[in-house]
Amino acid sequence: MSSIRIQPIAASLVAITLISVLAASPLHAAATTTFQFSRNLQLWETGPDVLQLQQFLNAQGFLIAQSGPGSLGDETTLFGPHTYGALVRFQAARGPPPDISAR
Repeated sequence: MSSIRIQPIAASLVAITLISVLAASPLHAAATTTFQFSRNLQLWETGPDVLQLQQFLNAQGFLIAQSGPGSLGDETTLFGPHTYGALVRFQAARGPPPDISAR
């Protein structure tokens, strides 16, 4: 069975990037939101942090899905293959590669 993990540093990078993007954006000057991603996510895990990650990725143009579940405004709490793919694209563009381990 494969296990896909996000390196803790990559999760921190997402949080730092989000803070930087919000601070630089005049649209968000009045309402700054901070997301903290403190756990290594594995495929098929769920939680409110996954929802925040999907919202962040979609807002940055790394779309989870074009329409339906995972799309902008219809984010979910499931860390599935589409969320993973968007995160890989984000990290390739802005940070270290994801930690992929086979078990």
